[in-house]
Amino acid sequence: GAGAANLTVTLHGVNQRVLNFLGRPGGLDFHSTVLDSTNHVRVAGFGKTLEVRGTLQAQPFHLSSSGFTTPPLERGGGDYAFAIDTAARTARLDSLALNATHEGTPLLVGHLDRPMQFDWSTRTAPLGESLFSLSAQDINLADWPSLLGQYAMEGHVAAGVKIHFQEAGRRIDFALAAEGAGLRLQKGDPILLPASLRADGTLQDFRQLTLSKYSLRLGSTNAPAFNAFGSNVQCDLRERTASGETTVRADLARVRPWISKAPNSLSGLFAMVGTVIYTRTKTRKLDELHRLMERMPGIAWVFIVVALASMGLPGFSGFVSELYVLLGAWATLPTWIVISAGVGVLATFGYTLAKIHEAFFRERSTGDNTSDGNDGEGDADYPPMTLPEKAGVALLLGASLLIGLCPWLLTNHIAGSLQLLLNRFN
Repeated sequence: GAGAANLTVTLHGVNQRVLNFLGRPGGLDFHSTVLDSTNHVRVAGFGKTLEVRGTLQAQPFHLSSSGFTTPPLERGGGDYAFAIDTAARTARLDSLALNATHEGTPLLVGHLDRPMQFDWSTRTAPLGESLFSLSAQDINLADWPSLLGQYAMEGHVAAGVKIHFQEAGRRIDFALAAEGAGLRLQKGDPILLPASLRADGTLQDFRQLTLSKYSLRLGSTNAPAFNAFGSNVQCDLRERTASGETTVRADLARVRPWISKAPNSLSGLFAMVGTVIYTRTKTRKLDELHRLMERMPGIAWVFIVVALASMGLPGFSGFVSELYVLLGAWATLPTWIVISAGVGVLATFGYTLAKIHEAFFRERSTGDNTSDGNDGEGDADYPPMTLPEKAGVALLLGASLLIGLCPWLLTNHIAGSLQLLLNRFN
């Protein structure tokens, strides 16, 4: 008919040179991937409606992107069919099937049980529902180090998700389940742990997310090393707000590899204050900074307090942690090691004070024509801290001060776990 056309688009043997050229803006590397695809396309109504039915297969499939890398898969791809009506503001996914094979075994399987309707018009949503199921079988974490490599060196994981589409996609129910076996938290750790993840929820109008229940367990059911669970969590994706309750229970001695990877409050403070300074001066070079105490006094004082706290200023968490380390070293290690550690603390203290003076109190050197990144306004004052910046600094600094003044808030709860850890090493 008028304004209609049928097309067949076939791609055969598309290798990594073409794919890497197309994926370069997104940082994608397709390695040895070879792609084949056949698509039957129908355009009608002078482009107002579009129907596509096709297949896409990669043999092999190997992809890297932003630190995430898949192992070389023998095969990966899918079959699909969909239609779009721009005038009616509707779409329909008639079929979708996904598959991937690794080392001769099905790794990923996904399918849609019936056509899925989408309607982003203002009309009442039509009736009808569909279910999409996706499952991953026996993922060997040794082959997928970018998945959980920082937190689990070895182990096997199986996962599945079921997505129930209703009201033309305006209501989406989902159920996620994952099981792990033989997880090794760090290299050489003789203890292998099971794990479990569950999450059920609803997404309404692509805005309101509700987690009706969720749980994450590391370790056996009877004696978990880590257990977090909650229910009825409400998230507004448009307003970026959330409310709900979560219960967390942990055996700190058994999950110490995970805890050691988490940033502490003082590190967070340094990162935050450093970012605050950079956004105003547009430089990270000490040679281009001078008299910041006069030009941004509030930020300068926060940085000085954080620097002193990190060096072990009494009253902050850094003092408690360094004191425990030195007392433990004094009781168990040779005296010369303890003295060397003390000298290192003093050297760090002197170096930090010298750099604070250089950045916040130093006068501009004669003949120094740098502009502090502000286009000739090298002596101008900088804007004060914003309310979100003040709130972030207050939270982190308050947490450090609370632990420094009341260390028993933590030590009383971890004493038992630490004793188990000591018994294990002894």
